[in-house]
Amino acid sequence: MISKLAIARWYPEADMKSFFYTKLGVLNALDDILVSELRDLANEYSKKELSPAIHDHVTSMLDELSSAVVDKSYPANIDSLCDAPIFPVYSPRATRSLTLRSLDECYLPDKSGAYAKAFEHEVPLLKLSSISTSGIAPLLSLTSFKRHVRTLETAVTRKSVIAEGQRVLDIELTKHYAERVTFFEQ
Repeated sequence: MISKLAIARWYPEADMKSFFYTKLGVLNALDDILVSELRDLANEYSKKELSPAIHDHVTSMLDELSSAVVDKSYPANIDSLCDAPIFPVYSPRATRSLTLRSLDECYLPDKSGAYAKAFEHEVPLLKLSSISTSGIAPLLSLTSFKRHVRTLETAVTRKSVIAEGQRVLDIELTKHYAERVTFFEQ
C-alpha cells in the first residue's frame, strides 16, 4: 500500500494529485495504517531473509514515516514501533543476509562510511535500499527511538597495540635504513 504521504511526495504536481484523489478515488490513508503495516511486516518477516522487493517496500515505509515526522503529522502510535523489528539489517555472522531487526540488534553506519566498510563483515548494520541512513534521521531522532540507536562512531574505540615479548634487532633491516639516512644527510 502507498500512503498519502508517498503520493504527495512522488507526485508534487497538482494535476497528478488530482488524478489520484478525484479520478482514481484514492482516499487519504489514516496515519495509523502505516504503523500497522510496518508492524504486520515485522511479524511476518522478523528474522527471515528479505527479498529485494520487501527490502524496497520497508525502506519506502520508513522514509514515509520520517517524512511524517518532519511534517509533524506522524501517528500517535508511532512509539509502538521503537522496539519492533522493522529495520532492514545486513547480518554478516550466521545468515549473511538481510533481515528485519529492531534498533537494539543493529548499528547505524557512520556518515563517512569508513567504520561501516571496516566492520561490514563483523557487526549487523542497518542497510536501506534506496535512501541513505540520514533519510530516516527524523524518525530516529524521536525520543522513543533515540534511546535504542547504536552508532558505529560511539561503539568503536581506538586502542593502541603494545607489542609484548622480547625485542629482537633486525640487523638486515637496520643496515637498509642506515644507508637511507646517509642519503638524506647528503
